[in-house]
Amino acid sequence: MLGLRRVLIDPVLPDLKTPANALHLAVAVSLVALLGCVAQPPATGQTAGKGMVSMEALQGKSWVLAQFDNGDDGSKAPAEGAITAVFAAGKVSGSGGCNRYSASVTSPSPGALKVGPVSATKRFCLGAAGENEQRYFAALAKATGYAIEDGRLVLTWDREGQSPGRLVFRAGG
Repeated sequence: MLGLRRVLIDPVLPDLKTPANALHLAVAVSLVALLGCVAQPPATGQTAGKGMVSMEALQGKSWVLAQFDNGDDGSKAPAEGAITAVFAAGKVSGSGGCNRYSASVTSPSPGALKVGPVSATKRFCLGAAGENEQRYFAALAKATGYAIEDGRLVLTWDREGQSPGRLVFRAGG
């Protein structure tokens, strides 16, 4: 009678009295639990928060500085001597307006940024081009965040007790 009850009432349950069936069930439950705990990072170009994307979304483009906001004047980027940034293979490189530069860059999570020391060629740059380049290098080294806002790349850093500093880039050609 008990065998008939098992067939009619519990037709899909395995016989857990055999070690093989018990092991299969334990492995299946463990696998489901493990997969449920794994968080997937955002795919390239997917939004991870307001304006935040993975670092891969910045690659493959030359970004041209459009605005430099250090809290002083929110000035537009200089018209001559374009300042550029290209992200690739754990580095940011480009032109500071006079010299070529590069620095290591990491992103521990979408929107977070860590820039290593900036190294640059040693051309002597006079006037505004040299001043703008030094301002840019100093700001880039302080950058701690990035986002895409209206198709523009925005690098940010904290300024104690003030609004964040911002470097705003447009996608270049």
